[in-house]
Amino acid sequence: MIEAIIFDNDGTLYRVKSSFQKAVHTKFCEVISQKLNVNLAEAGRIQAYLHNKYGSTGAGVVKEFGWDYNSFVKETYLAVPIEKYVGRNQHLIEMLKKMPQKKIVVTNNPSRFAKKILNRLGVARYFEKIFGEEHFDFRMKPKIMPYRLALKYLSNSDPRNIMMIEDSSNNLKTARKLGMRAYHINQAGDLSRLKYGN
Repeated sequence: MIEAIIFDNDGTLYRVKSSFQKAVHTKFCEVISQKLNVNLAEAGRIQAYLHNKYGSTGAGVVKEFGWDYNSFVKETYLAVPIEKYVGRNQHLIEMLKKMPQKKIVVTNNPSRFAKKILNRLGVARYFEKIFGEEHFDFRMKPKIMPYRLALKYLSNSDPRNIMMIEDSSNNLKTARKLGMRAYHINQAGDLSRLKYGN
């Protein structure tokens, strides 16, 4: 029987609009440009290099330049006017209400960014914990660290009694290897076909 469900956020609980991604990327480049005193084109090249090398821009600026992570998140992710891109999802609210299991979120983005999105969706209250990239030292899914952290939080429950819901097949492979049940979501925010009985 499923006792707990681990959710991804982006692409799973909501559809990520390309305009939203572009807005976040623009903030990255603006901050990098200002701090390193380079033009936006060069800032874009630096951002791409950091993301490719470290798995995320946040990890990159910390490890490459020693910047303060929380300040970077505030100046970039949290500075995007999220209300333009994410709105309340009543269908998702109703689906989560009906799910008695313990629910947490594990995302490769900053946890504060995820919390802001969940608040906009109207579903933050249904998740008792959000783990972001900063909690697992930027060792992002599908690496094993985020999964281990989630299992530890869930009191090392039997993985067979835990389900992971993701839009990434790659990330679900690790969940399966650990013995979890895996559900690949095809339409972000739609849990209507989810089955989690015995």
